[in-house]
Amino acid sequence: MSHAEDKRIHFFASPLTNPRGTYSPAKHGDEEVQVSNVQLTHTISEGTPPYANEDECLHDSPAFKRHSEATSTELFYDLFFVANLTTFTSSHEINDHKQLTSYIGFFCILWFTWYQVSLHDLRFSVDSLFERVCKALQFGFMVGFAVTGTKFQPDDEELYWDYFRDLSYILMGTRFVLMFQYIAALWFTKEYERVRLPLLLIIINCAVAAFAYLGLSFAFKYESTGPHAYIGWYVISVAETALTTAVSSSWRQVSFKGTHMVQRMSLLTLIILGEGIIGLTKSITYIVKNDNVFTSAIIGNIAAAVLVIYFLFLIYFHRMTEHHFGTIRQQIWSFLHFPLHVALVLTMEGSRQFVLWRQGVQLAGYLTDSIEAVIEPYDLDQPQPEDTYSSWYDQFNDIAYNQTFLYSPKGSDISEYENKFNNALETFYNVSLEVAHGESNATDEIATTIANMWTVLSDAVFAMVGIPVEEESKDDSEEPNAAAEDLASPKWYTLFRLVFIYTFVCAGLTLMIMGVLGLISHHHKTTAGRIRSAVTLVIGLGICLLSIISVSDDTFGDYVGSAWVLPTLVLSFFVVVVVDNIRKH
Repeated sequence: MSHAEDKRIHFFASPLTNPRGTYSPAKHGDEEVQVSNVQLTHTISEGTPPYANEDECLHDSPAFKRHSEATSTELFYDLFFVANLTTFTSSHEINDHKQLTSYIGFFCILWFTWYQVSLHDLRFSVDSLFERVCKALQFGFMVGFAVTGTKFQPDDEELYWDYFRDLSYILMGTRFVLMFQYIAALWFTKEYERVRLPLLLIIINCAVAAFAYLGLSFAFKYESTGPHAYIGWYVISVAETALTTAVSSSWRQVSFKGTHMVQRMSLLTLIILGEGIIGLTKSITYIVKNDNVFTSAIIGNIAAAVLVIYFLFLIYFHRMTEHHFGTIRQQIWSFLHFPLHVALVLTMEGSRQFVLWRQGVQLAGYLTDSIEAVIEPYDLDQPQPEDTYSSWYDQFNDIAYNQTFLYSPKGSDISEYENKFNNALETFYNVSLEVAHGESNATDEIATTIANMWTVLSDAVFAMVGIPVEEESKDDSEEPNAAAEDLASPKWYTLFRLVFIYTFVCAGLTLMIMGVLGLISHHHKTTAGRIRSAVTLVIGLGICLLSIISVSDDTFGDYVGSAWVLPTLVLSFFVVVVVDNIRKH
């Protein structure tokens, strides 16, 4: 056969190394056992198929083709995963708890789809026209995820019911394609009794999941969407993955022994870390758009964000092993990558936002100093002359435009905040005239109006640096003396609290899960190894508990106002890296 003939692509291809009952030489101890053309002790009648003899040990345990590393097709599929993740992250700013749950929910759907496809490719994927068509369909479904992901708002499922219905169709399609891929694998292994049942179970699993997704699509209707029907996606995804894992653990013939599963999971982890770097560089571009803002604190926070990603890379890959460490343990190890990847993505997203927060806090501090310099010499509870209020009016207007609106970077639309500020400034002018002329004694309303102006300006500053704040209703009657007490509590402060909590909780969970992965993947556990894992778990728990300081406004305000938020994570991760590399000499 010529080289050109070897490269021909057939419509179907067998996942077996030696299909149709032919066997290659196998090693047994130090002796080579020639399976074919050997006189067996059992009598085989003439005309008996080669796979129908009584050597069940050989003929019921087929040898599947294995890859020592990820194929180019698998890597290409990974690119679709990270592209979806990057697109969804860009279009869904985590600015409240609803967006946070939405982000985790979409990541769950995306990750489990990737995982199910990878579980098939690790064991049964071969190069054929059929497999290429199936891969093309899977690529198309990934594009569908990107389309539906733009409107993935679980709390607005009635508004975007058609996108939710289409997402159910996409999930159904991915499982039907997997079902047909497993059917093709069953066809080539139908002679092996020990393989038929597990493959049939997996095929039934894919079919049931596909029809379940189809059934969920009917729950999304115009003005009659079932409440929280989308939760069914998560339940089905976890259930089908658990069943596939259970089947693979019970029947070793379809297990992941000899596959490159460890490399697949580590590559996806590396890709997710790369996505974090992309997000960080985007944050830096927002900073570059603003002039004269690269202070030492901001440079330090950028360096800290880079070190967070780098230390996470070191900790994860230091604990990774390339060797097979047991079928069941390996599948538990791979499944634990789901919570790891969720925590990892949110940790890096929070680190990225902390860089922007640092710049926003710095600019908001300039606003605070400027406004307080205007009103500090006066008692806001006492009426002031009309000339004083007029001077305040001019100074507030100058502060707004000279420190905020005139420096809006290209591509950043803050006209909404400018309109709100002008309305607040007009209200201040009207109320101050009434107070100055003795027509009103509403000095508390003046203080509230000043606080509102500062709130609008600070929200505009954070929008300029790439952190838009969701519109919320505000009761202006609350805390009328807020201007005298650090002016106001703006909406971005509440958002900052949310980002702080989920970032530190996820950073701690990331460390703890990495510690557990290290324990699972190592056969021989030494005292030093146990100590390193214990240190990782304790530090991870400590980082999680740091989020508790958010319940105290004073402590939290002082801490986030400093430049030590990201360096805290860096120092914690650094300790783990140092402990990991201590060796007994």
